[in-house]
Amino acid sequence: MDTTELVEDRRRVGEELIRALDRAHFPVSAAFWLRQEEPSTWRLIIASPSVREKGPDHAYQKIQRALSELGEARIQLTDIWAVKDTEPIVKALKTAINTGPDEIRNLRVHQSTASGVYIDGAFVYRST
Repeated sequence: MDTTELVEDRRRVGEELIRALDRAHFPVSAAFWLRQEEPSTWRLIIASPSVREKGPDHAYQKIQRALSELGEARIQLTDIWAVKDTEPIVKALKTAINTGPDEIRNLRVHQSTASGVYIDGAFVYRST
């Protein structure tokens, strides 16, 4: 993946994936691309109470199924981290950005701090 900027195609596919998860009734409390400083990579973070309640394997199965619905994979499962909805980065982002639970936004965050958590770069679809 482009290590400097999140390319438009990946942003669009991320949005399509969140919509597919919504259609599958998989609860997504937060979804955002997160740029990490070391190494400089982008990861699609999908936060769900399901990870906390049923474990990450269950979440990855649902995500893989939704990815397969999208046809030709433009993002891989290895580009995605399924996390608990209680993770510090998820909670910090929620203090700065709060979308509706069924909304999908296209919000960019650049070199910001929220609740003491530094965010080098993020592209937010949902944060509830």
